[in-house]
Amino acid sequence: MSGWGADSGWGDSGAHGVEVEVYTADYRVRGRMQTRFQRAAEIMNLVAAPHVILDQATVTAYGEGQDAFEADQLAINFDAILLAVVAGTEAAPASAEGMVIPKRRVPAEIIVPPFFVRGTIHITQGSRPIDSLLNASERFLAVTDASISCASSPSLNREAAVVAVNRNGAQLLVVGDDENRDELLADVLSEEKARDWLGSGEETPET
Repeated sequence: MSGWGADSGWGDSGAHGVEVEVYTADYRVRGRMQTRFQRAAEIMNLVAAPHVILDQATVTAYGEGQDAFEADQLAINFDAILLAVVAGTEAAPASAEGMVIPKRRVPAEIIVPPFFVRGTIHITQGSRPIDSLLNASERFLAVTDASISCASSPSLNREAAVVAVNRNGAQLLVVGDDENRDELLADVLSEEKARDWLGSGEETPET
């Protein structure tokens, strides 16, 4: 039930444990997950059960002064997961000889309330960034060199080499391109405005 782990009958097929940090709308959960896969987005996208099972889990509610609690094993509703950080993983799948799909890096900013994620996505060469982002079939999108911030709970702010973002939970997605990176993104949605929205729950009035 935990991403093709031992309890799904794959225990003898190369399953291994990875450290995972999962964020829902209300909780951060840290624990260990069994999986056969190596890449952050693959680990999340190829979960074949309605719940993700984490061992040695620690759960913390958002907000100041919230106590954490621990569980030997914990089930998390897969649909409730907004972000997932998997330790020691990369973004792109390994390419077999003769099956290389050229990709390029473009900047992206994603609002998945209550989080603001800024980083880089990898898209197929020759495609428009927004088309590649919206037309992908996988639920979770890998964002590399990511900055995660939460205006309502600043203690959750962090950097991550790779974060898997639930595109179904994203309310706003902004992508730039290789040239004029800062201008392209700032013209549409500044990080300050995004954090203000997430902190107040209301859009800033137009001036």
